[in-house]
Order: sequence, then structure tokens, then C-alpha cells
Amino acid sequence: MEKNVFSSDLTEQEIKYLMARCENGTEDIISTRSKTYALLNGRIDDMTISELTSFIHENPSILKRPILLSERSMAVGYDHDEITALIPRRGRGRDLANPYVY
Repeated sequence: MEKNVFSSDLTEQEIKYLMARCENGTEDIISTRSKTYALLNGRIDDMTISELTSFIHENPSILKRPILLSERSMAVGYDHDEITALIPRRGRGRDLANPYVY
């Protein structure tokens, strides 16, 4: 399944699932180079999980892209080797530069 975070809203349940899969906290999926992040002036660290979930839901551009999930792992950002390892052989060759989740 793939999902474009700009044309199809992530549900709060999906966002919580992504956050739960992070190994290094939310910094795994939050783009600190995004304009949305810059507007927060560091306040993201003071947000509760519920507040952060709602914020991401309303501002999906704060997420790093692409985010790819498998049953055992997650790859964030465009790293060709990691992405290739996650995609079954039959799915390889698709355009991976587009901002899709899943």
C-alpha cells in the first residue's frame, strides 16, 4: 500500500503507528529542515504525544519522505540501498522519489 501524505490525510492512528516504529524517537521521521519545523522554534520537544500526533496530522510536510515500512523494519528518507532491501523484487523499478508513505 502506498499513500501520498499531501493528497490523502494520515489518520492519527497511522501517525501513532509510525511514531511507535521509530528507534530514535520522533527525530527519525520529523524533518528538521522543513519550513514547518522552523516555525515551531524548538517547541516540538514540549509537545505531548497527542499534541504531536495532531500537529503532524495537520502539517504532514513536517515528515521526512519517503517512509517505507516492512513487517520488520522502517526506512526513512531516500537511501537507495535501504529502500531496495525493503521492496520485494516484483515491486522494484518503481519511481521511489515521490513522497509516499507505506
